[in-house]
Amino acid sequence: MQQTHTCRQCNVDKPLSEFYKDKSRAGGYDYWCKACRIRRNSLYVKTPVGKEKHNVACRRLYKTEEYKAARMIHRRTNKSKSRKRVQDLVQRKKLQPVSTSECVYCGEQAAYWHHWAGYEKEHWEDVIPLCRRCDRKAHKIAS
Repeated sequence: MQQTHTCRQCNVDKPLSEFYKDKSRAGGYDYWCKACRIRRNSLYVKTPVGKEKHNVACRRLYKTEEYKAARMIHRRTNKSKSRKRVQDLVQRKKLQPVSTSECVYCGEQAAYWHHWAGYEKEHWEDVIPLCRRCDRKAHKIAS
């Protein structure tokens, strides 16, 4: 039999999987269910005090060296820039969405735009639609 707990906010009896673990509470679980806690937190962040605390926490995170290093690596990669370029082309309607395309190899519904010529700047727009299986095969061949 599955154990349950009653949320003190919505007064609904729910399984323990619907509650966050909290060692400081009696029973080891939060008093509020996940849905009520998320709702409360999203409302709190919209208040002036909540906005300020959220901004302070973000500024603290952005100042860490690990965050800066990871962000710079991500910004510099041609792979991420080439993907962004394809997203921009789709948004500007110069390239159809991949979901409306067929895989060029097997004819199934495409799932990815594949940069077949590589991720260098001159090849950012050289893409073909591939399904998941054919994309996996293409990346195995390339490596």
